[in-house]
Amino acid sequence: MSKQSFTFNEPVFSFKQDNKQLQTLQKFLKEMPKRVKAAANMLTYESAQYLLEHVKQHAPKEIYGIEDYIKQLTLKRVVDELPAYIVTLDGMQDGTLQEHEVDNTVLSFTSGKTQEGKVLVKYSPWPSRSVPYEPQEDVKAHIKKVSPIEIEKLEKKLFDNWDNIKRDLSGTDIELTDRPIGYVGKQVIRDVVFQVMRIEHGIGDISKPHWKPAVEEMKKAMPRLMKTIERTLTDPSFPCTKTIEAVDEFDGDVKKVEKFMDKI
Repeated sequence: MSKQSFTFNEPVFSFKQDNKQLQTLQKFLKEMPKRVKAAANMLTYESAQYLLEHVKQHAPKEIYGIEDYIKQLTLKRVVDELPAYIVTLDGMQDGTLQEHEVDNTVLSFTSGKTQEGKVLVKYSPWPSRSVPYEPQEDVKAHIKKVSPIEIEKLEKKLFDNWDNIKRDLSGTDIELTDRPIGYVGKQVIRDVVFQVMRIEHGIGDISKPHWKPAVEEMKKAMPRLMKTIERTLTDPSFPCTKTIEAVDEFDGDVKKVEKFMDKI
C-alpha cells in the first residue's frame, strides 16, 4: 500500500475583523456602566416583588382584619445612591370593638388632652372589658389582641393602681364604679401589624411565621432571578433596561426596617 501525503493550507482558520461586530462590542462596552446599574436595580426590585407576593400568600388567614393587612402590604423605593426597595405597610385599621373580642383584647389610649383622657393614656393598656368610664372624643383607642394571661396581669396591675387612678381623676365628673363600662361598639384603631408579628414570632397561642418562609423562598428563587441579570451583563443584544413599575418613595425609618430584618 502506497503512502498518501496530505497538504494543509495555513492557516487552518482565519479571523477577520468585522466592522459590525466591532461596533456592537464598542456599544456594549460603552453601555456597561448603565447595564450594571440597571442590573442592580432589577435584582433588588424583582427580589422585593417576589418577597411581597409570597408574604401575601403566607399571611395568617385566621387573624381578624388580615384582609386589610394583605391589601396594605406594598413595595416602596428607598431614595439612595444604591437601588433599594422595601416591602412595608401601614397596618392601622379603623373599626368598632366586637363582642367576641372583649375578653382577648387590650386598648392603648393616645392623644388625651382632657384630665380624664390623660388618665386613660397614662394607665394604658387597658383590658377592653375593664375600661372604667366613657372616654372623651379626644382620645384614640388602639386595639391589640393578647393572651388571657396578659389580660389577667393587666387587670391585676390596674387593681393595684386603683387608688392612684381615683386620685388622678379627682376634680373631674368621673365616678369610678366596680362595674366597668366595657368598650363594645365603640370606635377603635386596629393594630393588625401587632397581631401579625406576635404570630410571626410565636408569641401567644398561635405560631405561624409568614415572613420567614417568604424570605427562604426568595433565596431559593435567586438563581432564577439572576438569569435576567446575567443576560443584561453578557448579552449585547439584550436590552440594558427593563420597565419597572413606578413605586412610591419610602419615608419611614430605614433603621427600624433593618431591625425587623435582623429578627427574621
